[in-house]
Amino acid sequence: MTPPAAAQRSRPGRVALPLAIAAFVAWFAADAARASFTLENLVMVAPAAAIAFVTCAILAVQAWRGPEPDTAEPAPLGPVLAMLALLAGLVLLMEEVGFDVGVLLFLIAATWLLGERRPLVLVGYALPFTVLAVLGLQAILPFPLETLVLRLP
Repeated sequence: MTPPAAAQRSRPGRVALPLAIAAFVAWFAADAARASFTLENLVMVAPAAAIAFVTCAILAVQAWRGPEPDTAEPAPLGPVLAMLALLAGLVLLMEEVGFDVGVLLFLIAATWLLGERRPLVLVGYALPFTVLAVLGLQAILPFPLETLVLRLP
């Protein structure tokens, strides 16, 4: 069965966004590599670029092959603004309480905002993720990460 003509016309537009994002990522990664092709410079850029390329490729294929999206009501703005406020709070708190405590509080609050209300699940998700994120970043970053509790020897 052939998709309607209107759906075929909108496919290039739906594919254009992931391709534009991939082009920006390629430019950014190339610029970072051109500035300094060292591990310290590319330790965050190269993996993020690889993940972005894979994600963009998947999204472009889905946009091309998938059905025409439904025209539904837009999502409510409240949860989006609340998540942006939580992110701003994380950035502001990091200086005061450290990256580890800030990330832990952000993850608990964001998970609660998304609907989880059981305290054990909130902490059980946020605590291991925070430990892995903080210790992982401390291990690979060439500069010290300000933390309150978690510190590498």
